[in-house]
Amino acid sequence: MSHPPIRSLATLALLSTLLTGCDATAPPGPEAGLVIEAYLVWPGDAFVVDVSRPVPPGDVPEPIPEPGARVAIGIGEEAPLLMTPDGQVPGRYTLPIDALPLEDDTPYRLSVELDDQRLTAVTYVPIRPTNVQITPDVDTAPLVLDRSEDAFDDVLTLTWALPEGNPTPHLIQVTHPDLGRTFNSAIRWDGEGTVERQAFPEDGVYELCLYRTTDDLVVYDQNRQARRLYVAPSNVEGGFGVFAALHGICQPLTVR
Repeated sequence: MSHPPIRSLATLALLSTLLTGCDATAPPGPEAGLVIEAYLVWPGDAFVVDVSRPVPPGDVPEPIPEPGARVAIGIGEEAPLLMTPDGQVPGRYTLPIDALPLEDDTPYRLSVELDDQRLTAVTYVPIRPTNVQITPDVDTAPLVLDRSEDAFDDVLTLTWALPEGNPTPHLIQVTHPDLGRTFNSAIRWDGEGTVERQAFPEDGVYELCLYRTTDDLVVYDQNRQARRLYVAPSNVEGGFGVFAALHGICQPLTVR
C-alpha cells in the first residue's frame, strides 16, 4: 500500500513509551538492505507487500522499488505461499485474501529473499472490534451532507468496546470504488473516532471500515521521516520496514 489507524493518561503513556524507545541510527545506503511494507488486512481483496531499497541520504525521498524478490507468507513457522508480482506497481507483491485463512492471535510469517539477502517478520492478527456504533445511523438511512463552507467538519462518530487488559490501537478508513481511499484516521486508543466531511468529496456509495491493528504499525506510522530514508524501529529481521495485521468491520455507506 502506499500506505497504510487509532489515545486517557495510561494510553498516552504507553504511546510515549513506544515512541521514546525508538533509537534512530545512521541511515544506510541502498546496498545495506531492503525495506518492506507488508499488511494483512481483513476484510479485503488481497494481501499486499511492497519491497524497495532505502533512499541514500540527500537523495529524493522516494523508495527504490525492487521487483526481483521472492516473497512468501504463511501461518506458524513456515511461509509456503508465494506472492505474485503486481503487473502495475513495481516492487509490489500480492496474494488473494482467500489463500490465507484468518486465525486470531496466531503468528503469521513473512519471508523476502533477494540474491543473498533474506528478511523475515512475524505479526499476530488482533481480534475484530466489537460493539461498534455509528452516529448517525448510516445502516438504515443515507448520510445527507451539508456541503456549505460553514458546515461542521466531523460528520460521523464511531465508538467501540475497548478490550480487557492492554489497550490496542484502532483506525478508521473510508474508501470509494473510483476515488480510492478518501480518509485514514490517526491511530486511536480511546474507543471513539470521527470522520470528517472531506472524506466524502462526492455523492455515492463508500466503504466505512474500523480496524484493530498491532503496535508494530503504530511505531512505524509515527516515524514518517525514518520510513522514507531508513526504517527504525522495525519488526523485520535482516532489513527494515513493517509487517502488520489489521482486522476490522466494514460496511457500505451511501452519501447524498
